[in-house]
Amino acid sequence: MPGTEEKRSEQFYAGGIYAARYENNPSLELDPVEQGILTKADLERLVSLYFRCLWGTFYLLNPTIHTPTYLREVSPFLTTALCATAAMYCPLSSHLVAPLRAHGNYISVRIFAEGYKSVEICQGLLFLVNWAPPANNWVEDRSWVWMGQALRIACEIRLDAGFNDDDFQHLSSMTRLPASNYALLSVDRQRTWSLLFSTELVMSVNTGRLPVTGFLKLPDKDLRPLDPANPAYSYSAGEALDHILASNVNTAVNLLQLGPAASRSAFIQEWKQRLECWRKDWPAKKIKYRSVQLLSISISLRFPGPTREILEEAQESALATLRTVRDVQDSALLHFGNAIVTSITDSMASIQSARIQYLLRKLDQRAVIPDRTASTASLAMTLEPSGFDVNFFDYHNSELFQYLNPGWDVGGSPNNQPAASTSTAESTFT
Repeated sequence: MPGTEEKRSEQFYAGGIYAARYENNPSLELDPVEQGILTKADLERLVSLYFRCLWGTFYLLNPTIHTPTYLREVSPFLTTALCATAAMYCPLSSHLVAPLRAHGNYISVRIFAEGYKSVEICQGLLFLVNWAPPANNWVEDRSWVWMGQALRIACEIRLDAGFNDDDFQHLSSMTRLPASNYALLSVDRQRTWSLLFSTELVMSVNTGRLPVTGFLKLPDKDLRPLDPANPAYSYSAGEALDHILASNVNTAVNLLQLGPAASRSAFIQEWKQRLECWRKDWPAKKIKYRSVQLLSISISLRFPGPTREILEEAQESALATLRTVRDVQDSALLHFGNAIVTSITDSMASIQSARIQYLLRKLDQRAVIPDRTASTASLAMTLEPSGFDVNFFDYHNSELFQYLNPGWDVGGSPNNQPAASTSTAESTFT
């Protein structure tokens, strides 16, 4: 009947197309404290640890807003994901990592099944993606799916549209919020949108999924240089690098569509010019610069032409990354939480250097892996988070040690296995 169809249509859109739907049901069945997974004291300790030690490497959430009370009242999923991440770096909480991870995975399934959607769910998924332990293989890896789910939810709730009065009133109905938090919540929402895009971008490049990112465009924003003393300097400098990497990826995708006529020199000229401008504008942020530089060099290998010169440049970039990290080890990078940056940078730069040396040898060019590569790998192993029997630091360092010491495992005992196969080394750059 026509009238019935009209009524169904009205009901379908009555809740608002872009309205959030939270998973914080009154029964508290998903709340990790209520379920006995951790205590209130555990929660307070882990939230404090995240903002004190890890926040400076990620810049997600705001310590003024995201208190333990706010987290529990608004999003048990975000609460669980944050605590699972922070517990990896807390000796008093390492026993909580596994149950918190399991609970977070359970809630993520419920979110998908029930159709929950909110900015806090997107933030929780970002924690799962950025601190996920490695899967046994790509088939089992969920990070890519989680990332896709986070982006889809962000689009569905129009995270790009900014924060408004309706959003504030909705949150205020769940937890106490002073009016002064309005501006902070607006910034938090904008930053989450940018972090979603930058995480997707880096994940795509690192896994060889360039065409997937070809259509992505980071949110427009005024990225004028700031004084290094400005509290927002580090995040803003990193965000500017995200925009450069996005531009480099899009340039590569557009040029590669030309087929054999694709110009590697044109691509290299563009990305080098962008990074040189960044260096002049943001002189105090070096490690992420090296990462974007190495990623851009690796993208250059997708273009037709000789590879030796590109591999040599990649090697120099990897070693420059190591030197940069070594120069700052006595400062903030060795801080308890910031070890994640040190270990990833050390491990990945070392592995890239070793792999490039291997490929150069295949091109009949003699090269010796520097001693610092082995010592760097040893250092990185001492900085691993303690929450997993197997984590990304184990994974990268194990691979590196097999390059350096064929026939020996990370524990120092013979494994009678050959060094990493040719296909593994070549796949990184082909």
